[in-house]
Amino acid sequence: MPDREPAAVLALVCDVWRAVLGVADVGPDDDFFELGGDSLLAATVAARLAERTEAPLAPGALVDHSTPRTLAARITSRSHHHPALRALRAGPPPTPALVFVHGVYGFAFFARRLLAHLPPEQEVLALEAPALSGDRALPTSVDAIARDYLAALEQVEPARRWHLVGHCGGALIALAMAARLQRDGTPPAALTLVDPPPAPLVDIERCLRRHPNLARDVLRDPRLGPAARAAVHAHARRRAEIELAHARAPHARVDPAVLDRVAAVGVDLLSLLYAHRPPPYPGPVTFVASRRRARALLDPTLPWQDLVGPGSRLVPVGDDHLDIMHAHRGAIAAVLMDVVP
Repeated sequence: MPDREPAAVLALVCDVWRAVLGVADVGPDDDFFELGGDSLLAATVAARLAERTEAPLAPGALVDHSTPRTLAARITSRSHHHPALRALRAGPPPTPALVFVHGVYGFAFFARRLLAHLPPEQEVLALEAPALSGDRALPTSVDAIARDYLAALEQVEPARRWHLVGHCGGALIALAMAARLQRDGTPPAALTLVDPPPAPLVDIERCLRRHPNLARDVLRDPRLGPAARAAVHAHARRRAEIELAHARAPHARVDPAVLDRVAAVGVDLLSLLYAHRPPPYPGPVTFVASRRRARALLDPTLPWQDLVGPGSRLVPVGDDHLDIMHAHRGAIAAVLMDVVP
């Protein structure tokens, strides 16, 4: 049995951070992200600590436990919360909390990148795919994921009104959550979709025939056969290189096993998104989209127009998908704060 004494775990956390981040010194109260950490490096840290301590640890644990002291306390704690939920910041209960739904690779780190641009009193929660930790399988459908995530929010506060924010492929999960809340008589306070797919994947073949330029943004094979799966794995590795290029830790190292797990979650989640039939949501939706995708979202021949209610609006931000994730966080945060006064 590994040593889980608090002092021993704290020392181990600092050692693992030094090895992964490639830095010479890590103190108990140093912030992982200020040292140059990012989503893939956090996944590597979580994997190594889970192996060394035999304590289940999701990559997103570093989102809400970003210092060695708080992360060590999380490892040694016997309390357990819903594995998908990350509490990034507390806020006054009457105010609708922002709830970020992860993108196609399951990480919740887009929400954390926005924290510095949001008001300090704004409550922020994030949902991350528990499958990233390897100890829980991905649900078998997008609807099942939506039910699971709503159950996580029920643990925070029953019947609370949430401002749901779906990022990338997570837009379809957020849409399913909003539709379910609407059917249950407790609609969300707001629904914002940040750079969603140019069209819901339900009718992707028709969209590609009518709009060949969209082929650069989506995979062609709706069944996600071997060629498409290989493309997703290759894309995951390219994203890893991009993430590390934006990190401030030039000597950081990502475990190959972490990349394989991230790619596997991405493949499985994309398979579910292709099989999903998005429900209509009768309320207004705010789309925050890169200009490249905004042109498709405005197209009346694409299925998004039939899925959202009157009063929906589109706010163009940045030029492409990666651009708005890294260079336009302030503009996205401003839109989120404007949606719910």
